[in-house]
Amino acid sequence: MNGIGNRDDYDGHPDRDAEEIAQWALEHDLPYFDDQVHFPDLRIEYEELDGRRAHEDVEVLTVHYRGAHAAAAARSGFTAYRGISARIGGRSGGGRGGGRNGGLAEELLR
Repeated sequence: MNGIGNRDDYDGHPDRDAEEIAQWALEHDLPYFDDQVHFPDLRIEYEELDGRRAHEDVEVLTVHYRGAHAAAAARSGFTAYRGISARIGGRSGGGRGGGRNGGLAEELLR
């Protein structure tokens, strides 16, 4: 990966104030609350048949989401998918798809 954040002289912009950060979040269609920008686990960007560009922000919820973390995930407005189990070297099941008969991508394309 060769992005700006990987440069030795990159400082992460520590001098930005809350208003500046909130504006950046708004420009990138990301929620800003509790004094921080909230990022989804993944963002799927696509183009509608009429040419409009859109995106779907996805948060994968596991059994470890509790308390404030779960509340922030719910408040973010991201589409939530519940992860039920995972196996090393195998398939994982999910609350909305998974396995050989369909998954996240298939669910979003319906």
